[in-house]
Amino acid sequence: MCTRNDKAELEYEGKYISATIIMDAIELAVKKALSNYIGGKIRDIIVDDILEKGEENGVIPLESEFFHRLPDVNPLDVLRGKNILGVDGGAFSLKLHPLRIVIAKTAVYALSMNSDRSFDIKDVWKFSVSILRKNGNVAEQVRRKIREVLVSLETSTVRELAEEYSNVIDIVIWDGPLYTRKFFNKFYTAIKSLVDRAVICIKIVKNPFSSWLSKTINLETLSDADMLSYYLFPNMRTAMFLFDGKLVANIPYDMKPVFFYVKTGQRVIVRYEFPYGLIEEYGKDTILRIISADLQLGNGISYVVSRADKIARFCDEEKRHIAYRIFIAFKKCGVTDLLMYNQLRWGRFLYRWGQS
Repeated sequence: MCTRNDKAELEYEGKYISATIIMDAIELAVKKALSNYIGGKIRDIIVDDILEKGEENGVIPLESEFFHRLPDVNPLDVLRGKNILGVDGGAFSLKLHPLRIVIAKTAVYALSMNSDRSFDIKDVWKFSVSILRKNGNVAEQVRRKIREVLVSLETSTVRELAEEYSNVIDIVIWDGPLYTRKFFNKFYTAIKSLVDRAVICIKIVKNPFSSWLSKTINLETLSDADMLSYYLFPNMRTAMFLFDGKLVANIPYDMKPVFFYVKTGQRVIVRYEFPYGLIEEYGKDTILRIISADLQLGNGISYVVSRADKIARFCDEEKRHIAYRIFIAFKKCGVTDLLMYNQLRWGRFLYRWGQS
């Protein structure tokens, strides 16, 4: 005869056994996946293959060795006499009925190391409000609009900085890739505005997912960051490569992107990009010393970009205040029953302000 306690114990054991099977299956799947990469392909990869085969894929190595340590520098010595700017953007959205609203802004953070040409700005530079009224996949529309608005704001911010303040700016470090297919002309115009005025432009991609290197050795299933996370140690970088693929086939050689990957002191993989002309003008050692100085000041992240990011990011209090003003505007227009796509997230806020 099975008592109530026996049933409870059996039920508990069943759950425990079920959980154990699931965890065993997860562990087996992970081991199998890693063995395919680490135990097989990746372990057998010789990095010389990337250096040898890269040119066939429009990825031209500029250094004979694949792995390098970042230079150990005194940041204040490297940056003394220079004004360094970080540029980044931030955005958030409210998905309402019948409007979807995207609010975005850019921020500039200046590290001024030249008292004779002081440029001390640490503030929002531009902002925009966009209203979406299209039918269809709301989440996808908002995602695309955010990307479009941020690119437009960031590129116009950089152009304005170059046109108005190039006499006091030495270096601009900017979040994101040098060029993209969809927004190529906007990026190219902004980068050229800096290059034409002898301002060093360095881009940093904080979450790289491209496969420029892994494709050269037919490792299609891994991104460059996936592969390099296994190889690079903290404060190490890859060789520099010139990208000369279809995307940049029709631009001057000195504007083509040079890129390399770094595993920072915080064990994060990032990609740096800059126009090839900077190597001809300043030399790769100067560029590397600037990058290393910026990383050291930021304890393993870009100091000026992280500061710009903090200014550009919408904090929760700012989001709530903007949402409140929008809700009030709806109410003044006669919308008394305001509904949102993300109702669960903002519902309490609506009730708090008597909007629902």
